[in-house]
Amino acid sequence: MSADSNPLAEEARLAEDARRIRNWKRWGPYLSERQWGTVREDYSADGSAWEYFPHDHARSRAYRWGEDGLLGICDRQARLCFALALWNGRDPILKERLFGLTGPEGNHGEDVKEDYFYLESTPTHSYLEALYKYPQREFPYVELVRGNAARTKDEPELELGDTGVFEEGRYFDVLAQYAKAGDDPDDVLIRITVANRGPEAASLEVLPQIWFRNTWSWGGEDEESGPKPHLRALEDGALEGEHHALGAVHVRAGNGPDGRAPEAIFTENETNAQRLFGAPSASRYVKDAFHELVVHGRADAVDPARRGTKAAFRYRLTLAPRASVELRLRLRLRRPISVAELGADFERTVAARVKDAEDYHAARLPRMFTADERLVVRQAYAGLGWSKQFYHYVQARWMTGDPTSPPPPAARLEGRNSDWGHIYNRDVISMPDKWEYPWYAAWDLAFHMIPFARLDPEFAKSQLELFLREWYMHPNGQIPAYEWAFSDVNPPVHAWAVWRVYKKTGRDRRFLASCFQKLLLNFTWWVNRKDHEGRHVFSGGFLGMDNISVFDRSRPLPTGGYLEQADGTAWMAFYCGTMLQMAMELALQDSTYEDMASKFLEHYVHIADAMNHLGGSGLWSPEDGFYYDQVHLESGNRTLRVRSMVGLVPLIAVEVLDGATIDRLPAFKKRMEWFLRHRADLAKTIAYLERNELQEQDLRLFSIPSRERLERILRYVFDEQEFLSPHGLRSVSKVHEANPFSIEVGGCEHRVGYDPGESTTSLFGGNSNWRGPVWFPINFLIVEALERFGRFYGESLKVECPVGSGIHVNLQLAADELARRLTRPFLRDLHGRRPCHGDDARYRDDPHWRDLVLFHEYFHGETGRGLGASHQTGWTALAATLLESLGRGRERAHTAAHKHKGNMPKSWR
Repeated sequence: MSADSNPLAEEARLAEDARRIRNWKRWGPYLSERQWGTVREDYSADGSAWEYFPHDHARSRAYRWGEDGLLGICDRQARLCFALALWNGRDPILKERLFGLTGPEGNHGEDVKEDYFYLESTPTHSYLEALYKYPQREFPYVELVRGNAARTKDEPELELGDTGVFEEGRYFDVLAQYAKAGDDPDDVLIRITVANRGPEAASLEVLPQIWFRNTWSWGGEDEESGPKPHLRALEDGALEGEHHALGAVHVRAGNGPDGRAPEAIFTENETNAQRLFGAPSASRYVKDAFHELVVHGRADAVDPARRGTKAAFRYRLTLAPRASVELRLRLRLRRPISVAELGADFERTVAARVKDAEDYHAARLPRMFTADERLVVRQAYAGLGWSKQFYHYVQARWMTGDPTSPPPPAARLEGRNSDWGHIYNRDVISMPDKWEYPWYAAWDLAFHMIPFARLDPEFAKSQLELFLREWYMHPNGQIPAYEWAFSDVNPPVHAWAVWRVYKKTGRDRRFLASCFQKLLLNFTWWVNRKDHEGRHVFSGGFLGMDNISVFDRSRPLPTGGYLEQADGTAWMAFYCGTMLQMAMELALQDSTYEDMASKFLEHYVHIADAMNHLGGSGLWSPEDGFYYDQVHLESGNRTLRVRSMVGLVPLIAVEVLDGATIDRLPAFKKRMEWFLRHRADLAKTIAYLERNELQEQDLRLFSIPSRERLERILRYVFDEQEFLSPHGLRSVSKVHEANPFSIEVGGCEHRVGYDPGESTTSLFGGNSNWRGPVWFPINFLIVEALERFGRFYGESLKVECPVGSGIHVNLQLAADELARRLTRPFLRDLHGRRPCHGDDARYRDDPHWRDLVLFHEYFHGETGRGLGASHQTGWTALAATLLESLGRGRERAHTAAHKHKGNMPKSWR
């Protein structure tokens, strides 16, 4: 394949990579943005990861399990890493990684305090682009720490922009672009463009760094062991290296704007033990040598022999006002790089990869997208790509320690994750946010794979299969939650993601059957561990929705007894319904699956019966028309009348079965009809309809709420004084703003109010809040559920949307309205403002900011302002899925209208 662009180039790369013809995904944005402060690097006695390995240690201490860097890339096992270091002449430290507050430091938990943006990533990372905004005045490290410490939980976080460092445009835009050569996936072209946005000339040092991850200091023999790698300078200004697995490494840097080659400097990726611990270091030249050289002028800090395991090219720039400069580098395995290869061929190749990215997306995005919709979706997909990370964690080795290191505390053998000794993670994984959550979260990842299925079907399938493999899934069937507590319980959405990805990616039956078998183990774990009395009512811990409950659902209740959870029980019905659909699909070609379909049908009905009738009315409140949690006590159950997402989760456990498919499964049909006829006491508890007479298709509906109950719940859903906000469904009803729920236990009040913004409690660390803001994952599932209800009921069921408007629509149109509201935070309004950026005028008025979009963890329930992790593009990239769905809906409407009118609406041109 030549460097010239063609519309199918990226598709061809994906195909070659899938068939292992060429390793197009070897290099990618797999470098973490924060390795410090993680559980993997924590060898403390008390499990205080933030304190044991703080940001101040990161420049000086070699990491055990990974690496981090600024706008960087690495190979798929992070053996060789490349990233930027910057110094504005004023900062107390070299800027090598993103700074942020630890959990204890922030008034709302941990939070990155930098401005950076992902702009492009093709599926094979043949082209990558990201932007970092670096202040020209001293970076306000101390101000950010002290300012947030002085704020209460009732106040917003102090952000970098609030300190004034970007005023008058006194900052540098640093744009990193990576392009792979057209015929060699191990040939990476690197272009760094630095722009001075300020009114005066400003100086900056740019140090592109390349280094080997330290795999040689820990002793023992494993898959990574081998001779210590090395890098060394060549006479012509390039450098070369050798790694036992990667082979020969070559890097060349182009001249600076002064026409001179940059200085190449070297050190070792070894801990500065003298600085940190007052002990001799293993090497004279240590990890923080470049910091010492650049910031403190210590020329003796770097190796005069110009060799080591970490190297950098040192560019010293002075930029005129509003001026920019371009730096070129090239990294390649096996073959040396000539000076000429940084010239015209370099420019043509980068331009070709840019066009490949444009062509790839143009072929997939709706034709009737507005320019702003296209921009938002492209950046959402860029964030998905950049959020991949090499994740390495061998639990047994972490617990027992390395041969060359002091043994970990004895308590570790019975402490965090000690019952997960089988965990062997060494993979590229989709992360929630590579700074705030630089570790996988199982339920997050399930949502990530829905938009990923559009970008890279094979990656989406492989990620879902990965978490079901024996080196991830516990022998008892549990899927690991996240590294802080593998045993925590996330909502069981893995099966749903498998089913959705299966349908979106060509119906790969091998993938479906393989996942189904493993999911059976996980389903059994849920049934055996989370149904306390075998009554089909589940309580699965906090279930990912952090502080939404009156009580901390991961701990014993202060009341004694246990919770009967409306969401925990509904999640299991949802799980059953999805497994039922999967079993029916597999049974079409293998009749042995018909038994499993019958099993999941019956289990679904039992759960629906428990939710609706156990003990009288189950978890349903006939008075309020809503599902609530209950506290199970010896003296009887007590209802917790909190109107929250907990009571909306039962909506998602809805399936519409096609009668024609049922007819193709005679054994399943016979057992289903027998069960529904002879167990009418159970069948009557669910919305089971033989057929909606107004529909031409023979459709069967399975739903926890009956039609009458569904209509009552939806009145809350579409009421703007309850759940419906301008930007999606609130996680707690706005009714609790004036009427918070309160319960007193043992002299202590437990209270849930409506908090539309950051959390005002310390529950779960306070860095996320499910007591009012809009969260994408369950909103997305409700959109899908409304579509399924709409498919069944058609025009026979309409809701007032919004309540009080006098506008009645079918449930498909109601789903579309909810989807539109969910996408509003990212799109410019009539005043050029994107709600996700709040009142920050830069994003409205400044041409260097206004086209930049952030995909936050969650959003303010009233304003749509982004909250929590700022780069949680994983599940928030579902906004792209919704925008595409709405765009295709417009296309269908246009096609239908065109048949009658022959004109395209002006707004769609």
